[in-house]
Parts: sequence; structure tokens; C-alpha cells
Amino acid sequence: MYQRLTSACLCLAILTLGAGAAGAQQYEIVDLGALEGGLRSYALAISPGGIVAGWASGAQIGKHPVIWIDGVIQDLGAPPGYEVGEARGVNDAGQVAVVAEGSPQTYHAFLWEDGVWTDLGLMPGLNESMAEDIDAAGRIVGHCFTLGGGNNVGFLWEDGTMTDLGNLGGYVRPYDINLAGQVVGRCRATQPGGGLESRGFLWEAGTMVTLQPLPGHDFTQAFGISEGGRIAGSSWYTIPPYNFSVDRAVTWLDGGEQIFDLGRTPGPPVCSGEPFYPDNIALAVNDNGLAVGHAQCIASGGSLAAFVWQDGVMHNLNDLIPPGSGWELIKATDVNDAGQIVGFGFPPGSEYLHAFFLVPSVTGVDDDALPARAALLGAHPNPFNPSTTLVFELAMPAQARLTVHDAAGRLVSTLVDERRATGRHRVVWNGKDAHGRTVASGAYLVRLQVGASTSAEMITLVK
Repeated sequence: MYQRLTSACLCLAILTLGAGAAGAQQYEIVDLGALEGGLRSYALAISPGGIVAGWASGAQIGKHPVIWIDGVIQDLGAPPGYEVGEARGVNDAGQVAVVAEGSPQTYHAFLWEDGVWTDLGLMPGLNESMAEDIDAAGRIVGHCFTLGGGNNVGFLWEDGTMTDLGNLGGYVRPYDINLAGQVVGRCRATQPGGGLESRGFLWEAGTMVTLQPLPGHDFTQAFGISEGGRIAGSSWYTIPPYNFSVDRAVTWLDGGEQIFDLGRTPGPPVCSGEPFYPDNIALAVNDNGLAVGHAQCIASGGSLAAFVWQDGVMHNLNDLIPPGSGWELIKATDVNDAGQIVGFGFPPGSEYLHAFFLVPSVTGVDDDALPARAALLGAHPNPFNPSTTLVFELAMPAQARLTVHDAAGRLVSTLVDERRATGRHRVVWNGKDAHGRTVASGAYLVRLQVGASTSAEMITLVK
């Protein structure tokens, strides 16, 4: 149960910036709302281009998978043979990884694309499945299991085929995948004496390696990985006699070789009397090093707060939105390279959780301290043949680098690498590489980098 800490009423869907934590990036907040007649919604993932995935309730609907595009909700409907479900991952092509839920307590993994449902199937000998994430190329990670059977098998699904990811001992649950095909998650195994050991893992090209804990900690778990290979999760240990876990939010770099303690989230003295939450778990990280997640105190009845770690400092996200907004942000679930954050919390005057969308604000902060902000606004047409026009926008004059990469992340062509003026810019890509050769049909990633800000868009060449 989530325990509310404050209550206020300010009925605005989009709120502008006020004062907040000194020197920290501030955010505008968008209430993503629910389906017509519904009361609840949860945002669970965001694509590089800003498409949000999650679930929402409606007048006669307990829980349907949904996506939000430019803040507009789209009901994906009930997966075939099921009444409810959740959208766990989405890419910029609009492909969605969905978990269907049945009664009594059954689960099945699906791909949703343009109104068409694809059953991901099952691993041999198992009868339940969950999809957790989807990458830009349409690959899905998740796990298959048998309820009550104690056996979890992690899978990578691609073009109708499930691949067993292997394990480090015990059951496997993957949570995230990037375009390079790197997968992160956790393995859990029962140890002599009946205790459980949890180990975060990184899987790549058929090899699974353990993510080591912080000094003095016993266990790890990994929940998110950026396109560049940064990993988000937690390192933890248990306190007897009740075996409460104490988590430290962490990130790993260099294939897990380096681990960084993100510290603790500022908040009320809900547990130990200190002005920090004792438990912190990072759920996602972007290539600019921005990490998000949630802080909690189990001992106080489940108090939670969303956090963001930026520039080496842990912040309570409730301190970085307009003061007096009435929002109580409970959990930040994902962040993209544009710095957009999604999650869920209590909107003003409501006892029901709503999905939120946070947008970095460009007001209320010293302009000299801001990186040059930019947004990749899309490609038209997409899919295309033989050329497409890429549109991007700069909030201020800046050095802009616009590049095209293949599905493996290799550089195909550099379209822009120069200083550009404030405003909207259009660049035509003719489907050729840096040597003037026409590239093959398929999916390509367009990446815009301006200072520390990065945004991306998937495009498809069809011949």
C-alpha cells in the first residue's frame, strides 16, 4: 500500500515551473490521465521519441494496456483471450510489449503493433510468460514460468523465436534490452539453509555475467540499461531478524566492471529519524547519466518517493516540480535521452494513482548553467523510399550533430555536425552512407546530440 504524505488541490493538467532544489534541473509535469470513466493509470516505459507505455482503467475496464503519444491516450484493447493487461515497453515504431492477465492468476506475453496481436509463445515445459521490454528493432525480453513451480526461464524473442538466456543458478527474470542486444535483470537461487541469493546480470551475445555489489553488500538486481550500456539497479543486504532489505541505488559502467553508489533520497524522517529515505532503487538510466527510480521506507508502512540522480546528486523529484502543485510523485519508472521522465503518483486532490510525464524546463534556472537543449521531431515520410526529411529543433544556438546508425549501432552517415541557430531545422537523408552507397532496406536509428542532450528516432527504409 502506498502511504500518502501530503494532500493538496490544484486542478491543472500541465504545470509551469517554480522554485525548487538549488542548481538542479526543474521539470514541468503532465497528468497523463486515465481512460474515459477510469480512475487510475500507470506509466511504465518511455521510448527515445517520447511515446509512453503503461496501463489505465476505464468506466467498465479494470486495466487495459495503453500508450500515450503527445499526451493523448490510446487504448490497445484486451489481448486475445484475456480481459486485462499492461504495456511494459514501447519503441518509436509503435511496437508494444504487453503482459496479458487472466483469472485465476494467469499471464501471457504479446507483441502489439498497429492493432495486431502476436502471441510470443512459451518455452518448453512452461505455461506462463511475461514480456518486460522491447528494443528499437522489435526484440522483446521477458520470462516464462510455471506458477508455483519455482522455475523461471529468461527469453529473448525475435521474429517469432524465443532464445533461452541461460542463468547464473536459480530462476532468471530479464527487465530491459537495448539496441545493441544487451539484456539486464536478476537471477535468484535458494541457498543452503533456505535463504535466497539475488544477483543482477548483464547478458550479451550468449554470455551472462554477474553484476557485483557495493562493498559490504550481499546482493544486486538490475532493472534498466541505456543504449550506451549504462546499467541501473540496486545493491542490497538484509537486516535480521525480519530480513528487511536495505537498498542503495547504483549504476554500473563498462559492462558491469565499475559500480557507483547514487546515495539516498532526501525526504521526511520516516524511518531512522534522518532526513533521507533508507531504501533506494534505480529503475532506469540514460546515456547522459541521468538515473531515476524510487525511494521507500518499508518500516513506515510503505512511504515512497520518486527520485532523479543528476550531476552526482540525488534529488527527490517532488522538490523539482512546481511548488504547490499538489502532486505527490511516488515512483519514476523510466527516462529517455531527452531527459523526459515517466512514472506515477497522486495528482492534486485524488486518492488514485495517475501516470505522469515530466519535461525538463528551460525556465527558472540560470541559462548559463543549462546545456543546449534540442528535440528530434520526427521523419517524414517514415517508412520512406528513397529519401526522408528529418526535423529537429534547438532551444538556443548550439553545436548540433545529427547521425544515422544501423540496427547494430554502427555509424552509417553524419548528416549535420556544425553550429546551428535557434529554431526548427530540416535535413534530407537520401538513404546513402558516408561513402555515397545506397544502404539496404531495414530499420535505422537517427540520433541528435546537442551538448549533453541526446534524442533519437527510428526510421525504416523500404524498397
